[in-house]
Amino acid sequence: MSSGFDIIGDIHGESDKLEALLLAMGYREQTGVFQHPDRKAIFVGDIIDRGPGVRRVVEIVSRMVGDDHAYLVLGNHELNLINWFRPLGLSKTFAHPHSKANRLQLSATLDVFSEDEAKSLANWLSYQPLFLEFPKFRVAHALWDQHFISRFIDTYSSCCLSPEVLRQSDRNPWLLQGLDRLTRGLNLRLPEGYFLTGNDGVSRKRIRAKFWGEAASNYGNVLLQAQPLPPELAARELTAIQKQQLCRYGAQERPLFVGHYWQSLPTNLFSANIACVDFSAAGTGPLVAYRLYHHHTALNPEHYFYV
Repeated sequence: MSSGFDIIGDIHGESDKLEALLLAMGYREQTGVFQHPDRKAIFVGDIIDRGPGVRRVVEIVSRMVGDDHAYLVLGNHELNLINWFRPLGLSKTFAHPHSKANRLQLSATLDVFSEDEAKSLANWLSYQPLFLEFPKFRVAHALWDQHFISRFIDTYSSCCLSPEVLRQSDRNPWLLQGLDRLTRGLNLRLPEGYFLTGNDGVSRKRIRAKFWGEAASNYGNVLLQAQPLPPELAARELTAIQKQQLCRYGAQERPLFVGHYWQSLPTNLFSANIACVDFSAAGTGPLVAYRLYHHHTALNPEHYFYV
């Protein structure tokens, strides 16, 4: 019987970091597949793009998933690749527009695979889970939206993406919004005239928003980014529409694991029941896992693992 799970953060093509982490946690490559004698890995998404070893990462992850030694939850970068090859309806317009900026974002993936290989990868990804729910914990790339998840399961009897879901998302606003929220989180538009410059040097008119804790009343309460807001903006009240857009993950909910948010060391929990495992592996940070054992009933920052 499995003793538990290792929830592994955003890899972004860093194959050396992935292999080092798996080996340090006791996984060994047997007949071409990394496996652990009594544990299973869960990848929280964003395995592709940015790093130099995308092909090797895809090889490792897909083989582990295919041999039932791991799960992969889709992230926004996987959804981008799927939509890069997916025409909208019968038109020649793609769901992820073929702009220079979008091509650049996917370049570390598209440059190492032939077009047929990339299409095959996108097709495989299009059948993977959007979220996972176990008796004692949950996993999503960026956010747990219970309203959307309940409706998705009621409609499709599955936690997985599929070509049918993709086709229906073109004309169903609730599907589009739900896919976006699960893989990209909550993003609120800033008032006219304001923008925030990230660590990547890009200025954005939207901010990532928290989805836990007390109900937010102003921009400062909800900000989920390292860059501070100007004091006058931090104190500005959210509009009624913005408050309606927010969803809260209550303190009474089972533990949730997410990636996506580019945290920095030291490893800390978002809240008592939310653990982020993305610690900027695509940059200078380590690839991080959370070692979860079946007998654990509460999250503990000491259970983070990295090399």
